[in-house]
Amino acid sequence: MSAALDEFPAWQAGGDGSAASRQQVLQRLKEADWPRILAVLPKKTATRAQHFPRTRNFIEATLWVVDTGLQWRQLPTHYGSWRSNYVRFLRWAQQGTWTKIVAALGDAGLGACLQARVDAYLFESDAFAATCDEAD
Repeated sequence: MSAALDEFPAWQAGGDGSAASRQQVLQRLKEADWPRILAVLPKKTATRAQHFPRTRNFIEATLWVVDTGLQWRQLPTHYGSWRSNYVRFLRWAQQGTWTKIVAALGDAGLGACLQARVDAYLFESDAFAATCDEAD
């Protein structure tokens, strides 16, 4: 995997290129989004997610894949194993969890692309490419 996927130039990182600035660029969820997501997660998952950052990191990883349009194998290592994230993404898609998250976010841009990605995996359609190409 290319180290370039993990790095952002200073102008993209918010000016100084520091680790804190890069983290802000990497986060696709706003703090206000997190409570809305917790409210729609299955109870057991939501309880764990309040105390451990792994669930939020997983959601951020999924949003990274959706936002960049890259393959799961290209997921930066700070998100964890691409395979574990991918398998969990599929499980959540089959359970309808992503649809609830999209509804909770109410985001027409990234939310629409996320729903299209879920639909593409579930229904083997071209919904992801068609929806996200129009959004650009």
